[in-house]
Amino acid sequence: MNKKSLWKLILMLAVPCVIGIIPAPAGLSTLAWVLFGIYLAAIVGLVLKPFPEPVVLLVALAA
Repeated sequence: MNKKSLWKLILMLAVPCVIGIIPAPAGLSTLAWVLFGIYLAAIVGLVLKPFPEPVVLLVALAA
């Protein structure tokens, strides 16, 4: 894995971590907020492409 792919992977993994730290907005359950973080990480992963698209989507489904 080269340095560029590593930074893309770190950014993709940082998104749900940051979303998980931020408290959920009023009217939104904690579970929905966590699922939003996973969804956002999948979108970031599809845009940045640290891995092929099927791998990114399978990881998002497994989470």
